Amino acid sequence: MTQLSETILDKYQKRKSKKQKADFRKYLISQLSEQGLHIKEDIVGKRIKSHNLIIGDITTSRIILSAHYDTAAEIPFPNLVFPKNIPANIAFAIVLLVVIRLLQSGIARLLSLVIAQPLIVDIISFVVFVGLLSWLFLGKANPHTANDNTSGVISLIEILAQIDLAEAGVCVVLFDNEELGLLGSSGFKKKYDRFVRDQILINFDCVSDGDHLFFVRSQSLGPEYEVMLKQSFPVVNGKHNVFAKSSNTLFPSDQWNFKKYIGVFACRKRPLVGYYLSRVHTRRDVIFDQENIRILVEGFLRFIHLSGVEINESANN
Repeated sequence: MTQLSETILDKYQKRKSKKQKADFRKYLISQLSEQGLHIKEDIVGKRIKSHNLIIGDITTSRIILSAHYDTAAEIPFPNLVFPKNIPANIAFAIVLLVVIRLLQSGIARLLSLVIAQPLIVDIISFVVFVGLLSWLFLGKANPHTANDNTSGVISLIEILAQIDLAEAGVCVVLFDNEELGLLGSSGFKKKYDRFVRDQILINFDCVSDGDHLFFVRSQSLGPEYEVMLKQSFPVVNGKHNVFAKSSNTLFPSDQWNFKKYIGVFACRKRPLVGYYLSRVHTRRDVIFDQENIRILVEGFLRFIHLSGVEINESANN
């Protein structure tokens, strides 16, 4: 890895508070500017401001490489995702709500022992319920974010070290506030829709923990893109490429705000539940598989070249 990537992994894994994010942006802007790259801090949103970082020229690119740089609050259980198992996702959401509801009920019972007015007990217990839900988003910053999403940020940093953005027709965007509901990418899409509506967005999120590398293409991308992906990512011992469609694969991230996209993430796999994402949003998010990063960087450099050739040949014909 480059020295810049190593420093981010070592010193900038907490990027949740305004100060933490501002410190990270300041450092990254200074480092990339020294490399001769044009990087712009672009603020979008009205009530909640998102500070996206745009590297390159969004008005002339044909491919956007993206990742969210903000990180989540630390929680005591992983935010599990099962991309190919919808019932498991529903079951996890139900269990989570039941646990929170039980906590609320337990607190209400304790309050009823010292407060005689049921209405006041109900109000306090409701506030506790809302507080518990808010804690999932507004708690203290998770100190370990190797996979979610330091891995995505570093993937882009490594690609930047090996590509001429203007020549390749590529722009790199680091989104803010993905963890608050994809707000940064939503604001970006609204602001630059006339430029990006026909561009392909390749989004890297949670790519360093798991030997199954997913490449999920949106409905609007034809089968020729899967062919190019398969050509770009040969089989590697110990790793497994999974080429999937958005219609039957669940992975919530910034690509959802765009029409033409390829979502990239890594999973583990076990019997019964199948593919799954674990550890994220917890202190156990410490797995950073550099082999995954290497495979993705080299593969997407090939993909960018192949897609450019495809476009040139189509134009000549």
